[in-house]
Amino acid sequence: MADYFMTKLDKNLYESKNPVVNYIFKNKIDKILDFAGIKKNHTVLDLGSGEGYITKILMSKSKDVYAVDIDFDKVKLLSKLNPKSSYANGSELPFKNESFDVIVCSEVMEHIKDLDYFLKNVRSVLKKNGVFIVTLPREKIITLGKLLLLRFNDHPHFHELPQIEIKIKEYFDITESTNTLFFVHKVMKCI
Repeated sequence: MADYFMTKLDKNLYESKNPVVNYIFKNKIDKILDFAGIKKNHTVLDLGSGEGYITKILMSKSKDVYAVDIDFDKVKLLSKLNPKSSYANGSELPFKNESFDVIVCSEVMEHIKDLDYFLKNVRSVLKKNGVFIVTLPREKIITLGKLLLLRFNDHPHFHELPQIEIKIKEYFDITESTNTLFFVHKVMKCI
């Protein structure tokens, strides 16, 4: 991926010199793709796309991938890779009802204040037989990892995994779930 595209923080995560960090993220991506079952003709949304690391992978699987993020600067950069990128709050999605076969939402929901409003909007833009893939961090393990790697940021989290999982079950059926390597993330397939 081009250097202009990713921030230093994302390069540290997705293109780390640490083979364990690389393996954990590759493992997460593999689980997302396995659960999503994306086909070339699927319309896919990367919801909370950030710099587009996952977007780029999704684009290799489907010809119709959209990306949404709340960070205008990231969307501006991402639009160089994917012109179907939009600046939007995840709770105010700029799409018609039943637009997507697959929605991938990786490491986003813990940052959303109003989960009900968010999940109603996700539900509305997902097709009837669509798949909603969610990944969530396990806070205690992530915090330990940050301490070990001396990485700190002010990325606010409003909810933890158990609260979010309960809320997801109000709107979706969780048909499969698994953990990534070392239990760093939980990956869920929802319909």
